[in-house]
Amino acid sequence: MSRASVLAQNDQKVQDWVLAFMERAFGATAAQFDKGDTLTTAAFVQRALGNFSDYLELSVNTVLTPADVGKVIKASVVDVTLPALASVPNGAAVMIRTGQGGRLLVQGGDQLFSQVGVLPTPYAVVQPQVFHIIKVGNAWQILSGDGALPSSALFASLLSANGYQKYPSGLIEQWGTVSVADNSEQTVLLPTVFPNAILGVSASVAISAIAGASEFATAGARKAGSSLNSILVNANTGPTTGVIQTVTWRAWGN
Repeated sequence: MSRASVLAQNDQKVQDWVLAFMERAFGATAAQFDKGDTLTTAAFVQRALGNFSDYLELSVNTVLTPADVGKVIKASVVDVTLPALASVPNGAAVMIRTGQGGRLLVQGGDQLFSQVGVLPTPYAVVQPQVFHIIKVGNAWQILSGDGALPSSALFASLLSANGYQKYPSGLIEQWGTVSVADNSEQTVLLPTVFPNAILGVSASVAISAIAGASEFATAGARKAGSSLNSILVNANTGPTTGVIQTVTWRAWGN
């Protein structure tokens, strides 16, 4: 075979290899959490973008694995256990929508954090909610979704007989009850301090006929000067009978 023929055959082989290489788009898809500079496929790029990698529905208690990272997971009233922290890198994320009565769990000594601190696990879901959960350092963190709102300082609350509710606008509502002797005024310490101002207060009696069918019962409230952590509540009954009243009060401000 002549030198020219050999060169022609070699040239054809090179062209065939280049065409095959181009058709294969640079080879195999890199591993799930690969951060190297290896050339990879469009499949890896698509998975690494902001799109979720897949959708999964759960109807039984399930322990998630690293293969579930990046998925949108819809769970009924079941237990969903997050992947072991040691098995995934920082930034690993899952989006979980679970129903009322479902629970979120972690593995071993792993922890689940809200925006204000560690949450007890299993974490019971009180109503259908969405949780965007991301590995941050040495913990799982609920960073977004309506499941993050109850733990946000913007929605802080104390839902008890004497409590408060904060709102993103800065408005704070407070409420409670206090016992007030007849024809007297009682100082009430508020459950939380208003940062700027008390905008209004009110009071009402629990039982209008507490002193008797022909007697009256009234209650009122007012600001305690410039105080931001207390108000004054008064009560009166009569005209002939005086009794101690349980007065319900409210205060609002920012």
